[in-house]
Formats: sequence, structure tokens, C-alpha cells
Amino acid sequence: MALTSISARAEIPSTTSSVSIAVASYLVLILYGQSFQGGYQYFRRYPKDGYDLKIIIAALLLFDTIHMVCNAHLCYVSLTHASGSSAGETFTSFVFSLWSFWVGVATSGCMLSISQWFFARRVYKLGKQPVAFNALMVTLTFLWLGNAIAYTAICLSTNAPNPLTLIEQVVIFGVLLLSDIALTWRLVAHLRNSRTGFRSTDTLLNKLIHFSLNTGILTALLTLVSMILLVVSPLNFVYLPVTIILAPVHANIVLCALNSRRSLVDRGSEGIELRSFDLDVAPRQEGNSETIQFATPSGVVSSVTPQGEEVSASGCAGATQSIRIQLAPLEAEAFGWAMYQYKLDVVAV
Repeated sequence: MALTSISARAEIPSTTSSVSIAVASYLVLILYGQSFQGGYQYFRRYPKDGYDLKIIIAALLLFDTIHMVCNAHLCYVSLTHASGSSAGETFTSFVFSLWSFWVGVATSGCMLSISQWFFARRVYKLGKQPVAFNALMVTLTFLWLGNAIAYTAICLSTNAPNPLTLIEQVVIFGVLLLSDIALTWRLVAHLRNSRTGFRSTDTLLNKLIHFSLNTGILTALLTLVSMILLVVSPLNFVYLPVTIILAPVHANIVLCALNSRRSLVDRGSEGIELRSFDLDVAPRQEGNSETIQFATPSGVVSSVTPQGEEVSASGCAGATQSIRIQLAPLEAEAFGWAMYQYKLDVVAV
């Protein structure tokens, strides 16, 4: 949710502003349903994740719920006020006097800060620990969070209008834009430099690069459009449908990044070319661990599991044998198999 300056200029008709708030609230409700479904899938599919990731997701869902409630209240009150506003009171000043507006600002700041911290954590794990870069990202994250909480507390305690000028608001959105671009660039650069020459691994890296670019461009465009609309029309809430979804979009990107781990690794393993060995991929078996099973002609074939145990299959002429390679669960902290260790490290951060 963005902040807007109040000036003594002529009052903007409340119809445009109230409709903008209504559209923004409906978009927030849609994104909240998506994030809630993503949170449910995360806790169901990855119960063995560390407590740090679980705390991040729980905090995002909590702040997203508060954010949704505040915007629903803001939508209801603004629509009823538009049909019967009191004399001498502008619609903008009325909106700024609502507690739900400022609590929504604080929750947006919290969600954006948590999302930025998550991606900074990912860059730290993947990028050979670039301490200076991540220290800068964490500092910007805390500045964004402190700004949102501080100005919310000031406005709620004094009932004063927005204390930020238009230039200060543009600077805040500019910092968020630069953070998104920097994190995306750093992550993509590391993934490109991590190519191994193996087809399956490089395919997985390409998918991760495309995902990082798409999400980075999406958040950067939303932030840029918010800045433009804020400068062009600062006195009504035309910019609100864009700025109000910045935090929920960041939260959904975090959930997508976590929930896509298993499917990415599964698709990566299924993409391994095995025809030159006369092997066909057989369906996976259900169980507590991930498995890859191959059907092979008769003969004696041996393989090694990630735990170092030898698996062999033999049979008579005309028979078809099966080789089952057992992998550690996707949520495990370490794999014995180097390639799958690398894949999990890339996807699970």
C-alpha cells in the first residue's frame, strides 16, 4: 500500500478514488487466496524443512491476512463515505484518517522486508557468501521496514496526514526497485556461472534462471508503474491497485520458489537421456524416499545407490529385470549423490 501526499490543492472527485480502492481490494483478495493455497501446499509437502523457512512462511501468511482484512475494511468504509461525505472534508484526508490504511502500510512493509530478506538469504547461500552485497540488502530491508512502521506509528498516534513528501515516497519506491534488480542480477549471474556441461543439470539451471528473470521483471515493473502513477496523479488513488499488490505478489513469489522444488528436481531426473544404455524410465514408486526405477533387458547389471550400496539385477534369457535406485528424501539436509546434492542446494534455498 502506498503513501500519498496531501496538499491544499483542489479536491479530486471521490468517485475515481473509491473505485480505485475497490479494485485494489479485490486484487488483494485474489492474491490472498493464492498465497493461502501456496502456504497450505508448502506445509503439506515439505514438513521436514528447517524452522527458519517455516517461520518465514508463517510470518508472510500472518501479515498477508492482516493486510487483507485492513484492505477489506478500507474498501467498505471508503465506498460508504463516497456516497455521503461530510462537508469540507476531502476524500483523501478521510482515507488517511483510517487506522486500516496505516496498518495496511505497516503490514506491506513487513511482507516486503521478509520477501527481500528471503531472496538475500538465497543469494548468500548460492553466491559463495558475498558478505558485502548481502549486508547492503539486509540494511535496505530493515530501512524499508523501519520506515513503514515508524510513519504508521506517527500517523496513528497524532492523527496527522501523511508526513512524507512526494519526492520521499518516490525515493522509497526507487530503493525497492533497485533491491529487486540487484537481487535478480546477482542470482542470475551465479546460476549462469554454475553450468556444469551435464544436460540435466544445465536444464534445471536454465529453468531457475527463467524463473528468477520472470519474477524479477514482474516485481520491477510493478514498482516502476507505481512510481509513475504516483508522480502523475498523487492526489487520488489511481496508483493504489498497483502499489497495493506489491507485497502480496512478493509473498506469492516466495511461496512459488519453495513449492516448485520437488517438481523441478523430478523433471530434471526424468530428463536424463538413457536410450544409449537401452534403458527405459519406469514409473516411480510411492514411499518415504524418492526413487528412480529402470527396466532393462536380461543380463546382469549393477548400480550404486547414493548411500554407497551396490544394487544388482540378473536374469535368464527373455526376462526383464528392474533396477531401483533409491535417493534420499528431498527434504534431507545432505545427499550422498553429488549431482542431486547440487540440484537440491539450488532449488531449496
